[in-house]
Amino acid sequence: MKLILFEFKKIVCSKVFPFFLLITSLLITVYFIFNVAHQETIPSKKIEQFSKHASHVLSQFQGDQKILEKGPNPEIEKRIEIAGTLYDQLKELTQAIEAGKWKKELQLENKVYISAMQFQYVDGSFSMSQEDMKKTMRYNNELLVRGLPKEDLDYSIQTSIFMKKILSFLLTPFPFIILLVILSIFITKEFEEQNMKLVYSLPISKLKYICIKYVSLLLTGIIWLGVIFILSYAIPSIFGENIGDVFNYPLFANSGDFVSSGEYLMRAIVSSICFMSFVVALLLLVSFSVRNLVIASLVIAFVLGGAVIITKNSAENFWNPFVYQNIDQAILKTVSYYPISLLPLMIIMIFLIFITLMLNRKRGI
Repeated sequence: MKLILFEFKKIVCSKVFPFFLLITSLLITVYFIFNVAHQETIPSKKIEQFSKHASHVLSQFQGDQKILEKGPNPEIEKRIEIAGTLYDQLKELTQAIEAGKWKKELQLENKVYISAMQFQYVDGSFSMSQEDMKKTMRYNNELLVRGLPKEDLDYSIQTSIFMKKILSFLLTPFPFIILLVILSIFITKEFEEQNMKLVYSLPISKLKYICIKYVSLLLTGIIWLGVIFILSYAIPSIFGENIGDVFNYPLFANSGDFVSSGEYLMRAIVSSICFMSFVVALLLLVSFSVRNLVIASLVIAFVLGGAVIITKNSAENFWNPFVYQNIDQAILKTVSYYPISLLPLMIIMIFLIFITLMLNRKRGI
């Protein structure tokens, strides 16, 4: 235990890792300030969107009226009737958005889409597909049942949605690569400066020392994860806007089902720790094999970067641990078979540690 704390202390007391934590904290804080600054633009964007719909419907309404001047037409008359109802609902919806009446906004938006689908049935034009409208109506109904206002998933300052956005931004390949390059310094440096000879002269086996290194590096990675989760929770909880049970906010999974934001975040915590365990094991294997910072960094960047391309261009693979490079997408993809989906990740992690131990068992310094 003392050796683990000693190795851990070397990392924490260095300049590079605390600086990385500071940058992470600043990014979260700045992003929250950025979102706060955009709060006033969210209603105006909604109003602009529905005003465009209203303008488009009105132009069709006026065009159909001119056609009717030439003579009666039952189909045109029906379309004019629906267009008039749809236009009135759109105007009422924009008024509800301006007044900040979120329940009325959700109810009216659903009415708009019902009328819009009827309008499309009589050959009217509305710039949303019926599939998208039905999906949005289902989402709105779920929000009404849970008593929660609709959040802008990009600019929200509600706690659970802000946390989700931070995770989708920071728990991705590039930040993981930076972290692993930083952590690799504390392995390769000892080889490059010949300090490993002194370490192996101590009354401790190579295998035990490798395990100690793994645990200390893993603790360091978990601290970084802790900073992300704690800070992204604390800032919006203190300075954000939270209405109702924010951790009950519904999120669409890839399967089409809803997962609450609270359940999503719990899975994110477990999944990110499991993935951190895997990538640190990968780092251990690479660093103890090549024993050079530059080469180890290039290998790590190549493996994680290449895995992004493979994951994007191939079907979902249950045994692909690199799916969890993007925690946000991984959770939404694996809702139906969580936590079994984490099992391959842990199996491969154990295998990597075993390979590292075997390769270094009889290898010279």
